Amino acid sequence: AAMAGDPPAEQVRWLVEAQKLSEQGRAAEAIVQLESRVAEESVHPAVSLELARLLHEGRRPIEALDRLEKALLKHPGERRLRRFAGSLCYELQRYADAATHWALGLDPDMPARDDYRALGSALILAGRPLAALQAYRQGLLYFSADLELHRGVIQCLAELELPAEARAACREALRLHPGQKDLLRLLAGVHLTLGEVPRAIEVLEMFLLLNPGEREVRLQTKLEELEAEVLEAREAQQPIVVEDDIRDVISQWTGVPLSRIAAEESQRLLEMESFLHDRVVGQEDAVAAVSRAV
Repeated sequence: AAMAGDPPAEQVRWLVEAQKLSEQGRAAEAIVQLESRVAEESVHPAVSLELARLLHEGRRPIEALDRLEKALLKHPGERRLRRFAGSLCYELQRYADAATHWALGLDPDMPARDDYRALGSALILAGRPLAALQAYRQGLLYFSADLELHRGVIQCLAELELPAEARAACREALRLHPGQKDLLRLLAGVHLTLGEVPRAIEVLEMFLLLNPGEREVRLQTKLEELEAEVLEAREAQQPIVVEDDIRDVISQWTGVPLSRIAAEESQRLLEMESFLHDRVVGQEDAVAAVSRAV
């Protein structure tokens, strides 16, 4: 694609010479030649772009980015310079700068899905999930069925702690891409966040149904864990009151430790036969029988 019109014939010759030197393994010479020429006021942005490309291929991304940013001072509206600068900032983990370049490089007249994907990704890594959400949704206006853009929307909603909206986004993405594995996993996770454990189990079971050859131990284990949670929740809704529970409540009411009283009473019963023998004379068998019965 042309940039600010085609370069003048002389500058086209510079580019051809630089490309030939690069193909011959003499990229360093090509860089030196182009470096001496980009300082000229009238240099075409294509020359700066080629210089940055050669520097990047030579594993000199910081210098490549520097040349691009200098060229952008002269040609701030050149989208190819912006996109390449955004890619280099992303590579250098300068995510906020990458997002700025990509945002300025968007072309509403010729939208490209990769631009919106890259912009959203950079904004997320820059800690700006709300702006990333807006970028992904803007991309979906042009590419409504793009799976990567839908994934980005769901990820942003999850980071913004909007699980209900994330659930709706998952369902919309699954409508366009039914049976998509990672979308099913995302939807299951959203259901869990909302406390909808049975729904999460249904989604995971659907995953297994749609992927009969899948043998993910982790997934099966998760399913079993969820089923156990459901069972535990059901049991929690029907509490069982036992004798010890009653004793504890009475103890709290009265302040009397009933567990100690119960222990003392048991000791008395064990000693009852000896006590009766001291009181009743000549009735050994009867005393023994009564004590056993009690």
